[in-house]
Amino acid sequence: MMNSLGFHKNLKIKKSLYDLAKNNIFNFSMIQKTTNIYLLKSTKNESKFCFQIIKKKFSQKIVSDDDKQSIIQNHSQPNLSSLSPLDGRYHKQTDSLRLFFSEAALIKYRTLTEIEWVKFLLTQVFSEKELSTKYAIYTEAEKNQVLEKLDNIINFFDFNSAKSIKDIEAITNHDVKAVEYYIKNQFKLLNVNEKLLELVHFCCTSEDINNISTALMLKDGLNLEFQPKLNSVINLLVNMAEQYADIPLMSKTHGQPATPTTMGKEIANFAFRINEQNYFLKNKKIKAKINGAVGNFNAHMIVLPNINWTLKAQMFIEKLGLEWNPYTTQIENHDSFADIFNSLALINTIMLGMSRDFWGYISLNYFKQKLKKDEIGSSTMPHKVNLIKYLMIYILYLYLQNKKKFI
Repeated sequence: MMNSLGFHKNLKIKKSLYDLAKNNIFNFSMIQKTTNIYLLKSTKNESKFCFQIIKKKFSQKIVSDDDKQSIIQNHSQPNLSSLSPLDGRYHKQTDSLRLFFSEAALIKYRTLTEIEWVKFLLTQVFSEKELSTKYAIYTEAEKNQVLEKLDNIINFFDFNSAKSIKDIEAITNHDVKAVEYYIKNQFKLLNVNEKLLELVHFCCTSEDINNISTALMLKDGLNLEFQPKLNSVINLLVNMAEQYADIPLMSKTHGQPATPTTMGKEIANFAFRINEQNYFLKNKKIKAKINGAVGNFNAHMIVLPNINWTLKAQMFIEKLGLEWNPYTTQIENHDSFADIFNSLALINTIMLGMSRDFWGYISLNYFKQKLKKDEIGSSTMPHKVNLIKYLMIYILYLYLQNKKKFI
């Protein structure tokens, strides 16, 4: 092995960052550029090529196994009348996203938000005296029974529940109001005190429910679906970088032979870049609000003027694992959404660059594609291997970046 490549033997890519992160040893004092690879020196003065793989715990998971089966089974086959390839040809690659971003999921998250708001009012806003005089809840046991029934509306929410809300919407022609009516119907079916009906959608505008619902959808979609899969990609690249750390190849600049490198180092470049952006993404906060029709708590102050609604709104939003936005109009500005989407766009761009490089390696015979029985690579050239996976990455990238329309 050439001396210029020997550094790879002493820089086998470590996977010890997980242990460091788990122990909250996370701040690195210096980044030093050495022999075309980054060394991160930790506070323990250990030189490591580090990958930030942080396992996150989630306070709430509302996607049950029944949800997964009911939602995915209802969309198990591509719809030939789909308007988008995401639901059509590529439905197998996007099926798991239905749990978080389909209309059925949106309806469930709206229902969850409405229920959590009623629970918050009962436990954090109204006093025991108000509960007894206004809502005929006289004991802690009675309150707990009500809370359990409210939880059951969510626990037993399924695809048919979402369809029921759509049936109500066909009459009301208002999606959020349909959720409110559905919950009130459930109150009656579960024998919840009728005096509590007025607490459903209490002092809320539709945007209060919608902005929280979409924030929870994005949060859970990132935490439960995107992050685990992206971590798998990072781990795969780390393993490949280790496996090919001693495999030399001639690097190229301006399309011409330059100086030697190794396949492991070139793969490590992308692992480092993706992981760095993943770290930034994990630390971004999703904001939400619940402050009424124009953001001023007008209805709240008329009904209950002695309540510190600013504090209560903050408590409720943070209880859901979101960050409170104190200043809004009727609409939450969604700046935090734009920030997250910019990070996702950058990760997509890095992935696209990696895909192009790997396709270049295939063209240079550094990698060989696997033949798959019965799969057709070309309608006229039988020797070609089907490159649909690469094309899928590229086309989906263009679609998600809104840079090109599908033909």
